[in-house]
Amino acid sequence: MALLIDSSTPAGSDSPTLGDDQIRAFKLAVRDIFAIPNNTTIATALGSVSSSGLQYWTFNNEAAGAASAGRLQRNATNLTWHDGTAGRNLAFYPTSTAQGSVFYFSATDVVAILGPGTSGQVLQTQGAAANPTWATATVVATQAEMEAASSTTVYASPGRTQYHPGVAKAWAKVSVTPAIVVSYNVASVTAGTNLLTVDLTTAFSTSNYAVVAMSDAGGGVRILGIDSITDADTFILRGNDAAGTGVDPEPLSFACYGDQ
Repeated sequence: MALLIDSSTPAGSDSPTLGDDQIRAFKLAVRDIFAIPNNTTIATALGSVSSSGLQYWTFNNEAAGAASAGRLQRNATNLTWHDGTAGRNLAFYPTSTAQGSVFYFSATDVVAILGPGTSGQVLQTQGAAANPTWATATVVATQAEMEAASSTTVYASPGRTQYHPGVAKAWAKVSVTPAIVVSYNVASVTAGTNLLTVDLTTAFSTSNYAVVAMSDAGGGVRILGIDSITDADTFILRGNDAAGTGVDPEPLSFACYGDQ
């Protein structure tokens, strides 16, 4: 049944006592409450009300979104709300959603859902104009993988980079005192007659490792050599001058390579 909102019919006064007056007053109240233009026929129900309350409102499909503050309005594709600054589209999610699902926009103003991935996967963007996907996370290299130095699918974390065979496992710059100026994995240096004993903090896996040493400027012409590699965490450097006479090896710098 259609309802014609026309303040001129039926004729009557503004103090309803008769049936027509009551109908006219009801029409006026509806018109004023809902801001309905005069002489408008409402062919579709505005909503539904049951004994327990309002069930729903029916919104007409307008060409544009809400243009005034506080207005809720439907346009061609969305329900829009004006927050006082601009009209905003209200996003609606699919009715079937599993735990672990992720919402995203598959197109402008279109909400879609990405179902749960598998344990350990990460959410990965595909760039603009593309939908996100689940992807297998990059795995941290183990010590064994770092030592093998062959994988191209795992990455080296700071704490395991030292296990790569091409990385120095210990190094130091030693002053003439001798004293450690700066170092990595070097516990101490001890002077001897024409010798310098170096103790490492973390030992190599065996005593088969390489030591590269060079004299620093200011110490004169000296030839450095490995006197001995005592064990997996101790080695001794020896110094000689150009004539082959023993001299203190420091100041110097060294680095050690091998398996830990």
